[in-house]
Amino acid sequence: MRIDARQVAANRGGSLRTTKSGLRKLTAALVITAAITIVPAAPANAGAAHARGRITPEWIDPSSTTFCLPDGQCQKVSGLVAHALDIAFNGGNASTAYAGTGVRFPWIDPSNLMTGDVAFWQYNNAVLIVENSGLFAIINGQMTPFNANGYGYGNFQGFSHPSG
Repeated sequence: MRIDARQVAANRGGSLRTTKSGLRKLTAALVITAAITIVPAAPANAGAAHARGRITPEWIDPSSTTFCLPDGQCQKVSGLVAHALDIAFNGGNASTAYAGTGVRFPWIDPSNLMTGDVAFWQYNNAVLIVENSGLFAIINGQMTPFNANGYGYGNFQGFSHPSG
């Protein structure tokens, strides 16, 4: 399966908007765990394997989906990360991108970052992209070089890897 962020963004008329909230509120909203994780519906172009409420091997397999980024580079990612990238490229932050998936957000060392990980600031968060050319954050739907002190989101808190 191949998902192209440029086409997805062009085909969607609107974008998601988020409001600033404190890290405590954000963390409380993100740390949702359950014995069974039900995933949200994937993007319409992600195929029948990602039907609402069904966990499929393609959803969790880290190499099941080819996602093409706006810079033209393509990466193999899980269906969950492809879904998060789709939402982030349409204006959502990491909390909206992973909402309802039941993932937790343990802190990780920056040397272990991978595409789909999350950067947390005092007042917001972002889905990350890791490429050979560097680290990028998806800010307001745009792939932006990562800047821990930028974007006006308050103090940088750290990095996390969404895990079930």
